[in-house]
Amino acid sequence: MSTQDKDPKPFETASATTDPDNSNSGPFAYIITGVCIAGLLVFGICCSSCASVVLSAAGSGMSGAGQSGPTSTPLQDDGFNLEEFEQWLEQYSDPNAYGTDYGNNSGTSSTQNESGVVSVAEALDFDLAPYQSSLDAEVSASSYAGTPSEVRDYVRGLVSTDRDYTQQVINALNEAALKEDVRADKVKAAVALCSEASAALGKVKLPSIENDNDGAVADALGTAKTKAQERWDQMERELSLLDTQDQVQTRKLWNYDGDVRDATQEAGDLLEDAMDQAAKL
Repeated sequence: MSTQDKDPKPFETASATTDPDNSNSGPFAYIITGVCIAGLLVFGICCSSCASVVLSAAGSGMSGAGQSGPTSTPLQDDGFNLEEFEQWLEQYSDPNAYGTDYGNNSGTSSTQNESGVVSVAEALDFDLAPYQSSLDAEVSASSYAGTPSEVRDYVRGLVSTDRDYTQQVINALNEAALKEDVRADKVKAAVALCSEASAALGKVKLPSIENDNDGAVADALGTAKTKAQERWDQMERELSLLDTQDQVQTRKLWNYDGDVRDATQEAGDLLEDAMDQAAKL
């Protein structure tokens, strides 16, 4: 008797089979393949159409918001032109395409062009240093820890004086921005407050510091006070630009504004360093 099967079993692999019934599978596999290919083609066409609609809508929205930009996109033409589309994107990405004089109703200022000019009313609407910077913001509460009481009281006296005058200047500038009929007077008042603030800071007397034998801490405190006065001198120079009936040069305005911010930060750093030295005595 033969030990071999009369009908050998077919071999099945991932890629092929020896089963003779495979030829009887019918056309169903081809139908499935055709349906899948057709579905992919339809999906690709839909994606392409959606992308065109989105880009066209974006182009239309941007052309409505700009002041002097293009009013149509390459997608609105009969055919898509890659070169025109790149030029369109480049023009919209240019920050100077629509001018450089923007207001500051949202708390930011963009008119930092070197050659531009603005009115006093527009300048008052900018995010100027007098509105934003102060010694109170620069000297952290933690820096007072461990500081001798006489030094701590001295620093707090400077910070408190600076804070009071800062608020008065802000009030004057706010009125100047809101009321045209008192604008000139309020700007003059703000300029005068700067001079008063510098003088008031100068009158704060240095404390007698125990164990400061070489006077290093006293010198550091005196240097910090001088820088705090310089903050107000720089602010007076900046606000004096607004005491005019003419337009204001934005380049000069922002240069002076940067000087105010720098002096304020330096004064705060010097006060913190002086307190740190005093805490180590």
